[in-house]
Amino acid sequence: MIAKGNSRNGTAAAIKYVLDEKKIPKILSRNDLIGNDHIEMAGEMRLFQKLNQRTKNNIMHFQISPSPEDNLTDKQLNKVCKAFIEKMKMSDRQYLIVKHSDKPHKHAHILVNRIDANGNCYDDSFIRVKCKQVGHDVAISMNLLSAKMLEEEKKKKIKDLKKEIKLAHQKVMKLRIKTFKEWSEKMKLHGIKIMPHTSKFDDSNTIIGYRLKYKGHNLKISDIDRNMTISKMTHGKGTNPKMKQTLTPRVERNKSIGFSR
Repeated sequence: MIAKGNSRNGTAAAIKYVLDEKKIPKILSRNDLIGNDHIEMAGEMRLFQKLNQRTKNNIMHFQISPSPEDNLTDKQLNKVCKAFIEKMKMSDRQYLIVKHSDKPHKHAHILVNRIDANGNCYDDSFIRVKCKQVGHDVAISMNLLSAKMLEEEKKKKIKDLKKEIKLAHQKVMKLRIKTFKEWSEKMKLHGIKIMPHTSKFDDSNTIIGYRLKYKGHNLKISDIDRNMTISKMTHGKGTNPKMKQTLTPRVERNKSIGFSR
């Protein structure tokens, strides 16, 4: 589960966004709000916001995105959002929880009035860090996949993919290939597609390096292994000496000393 949040101004605009029909919205829960649309609900929130007119960013906006693997029902998603609000110590404030179904992954938006009934302003210091940690804690307490767990899982997957790519590269190099084209074709037999990487800062389409595509992932070749560079391949032990003559000039024309920088 990923939790993001910040404070902003424009109460009516924020409510209008979460209730936009294009987002296929569904109100899961609300607190101290009875309005039928964004204008009425914003009016209700402004009654409290008038008690503290020094605060400009007077509404909190959070997005809760559970992992698709958790496959939560609307009731479960609402429970997760309420647990998040409670742990953020916002349960006594006006809030609105809305589910959006316009994207493949189910997610919810939470709007909370930053000003309470006594005119007190919620402290939004380090709010992004705080809601990220709270989101993790809520996920763990409810046996859901947290953002940290998903990130660790992603890193492990990338690490395993790099090992597979490096192994394929080592097998190809044992064939004593002579050209970059031949190397690319042999790597393709292992399901690894080599792609030129051009500069984003000009329109000359100058090749500044190479990337590879493998099992849906786009990676820098130099991130796989520092030995997977032109200099290493042309001077390394066990390589064909002719590779230095057939491979290096191509890279020099492209102003790169390796496949990818």
